[in-house]
Amino acid sequence: MSRLKKRKQKKILTIALVVLAPFIAYKLAYPNSGSDVVKEDLGREIIVHLPNGNTMHTYEGYIIHDEDKVLYQSKYYEKDITGSEIEYLPE
Repeated sequence: MSRLKKRKQKKILTIALVVLAPFIAYKLAYPNSGSDVVKEDLGREIIVHLPNGNTMHTYEGYIIHDEDKVLYQSKYYEKDITGSEIEYLPE
């Protein structure tokens, strides 16, 4: 009876290790992923009404006033939005 209990315990421990190992490896490889990442404050939410009639929803942190130009600049994209109407949404 004792041998069966030991085998069963080993089997349960092996299954638990196989199930938990990928999760533990992921947490060790990517420690900052998930909800604990601090989000950057981008300011108020705005709507940009473009001259062609389209609208663009974004945050004021992405809007850059450069001399006589107004630019929308995100991490991968930049667009000249000079002449567009900027509407600030209530907080």
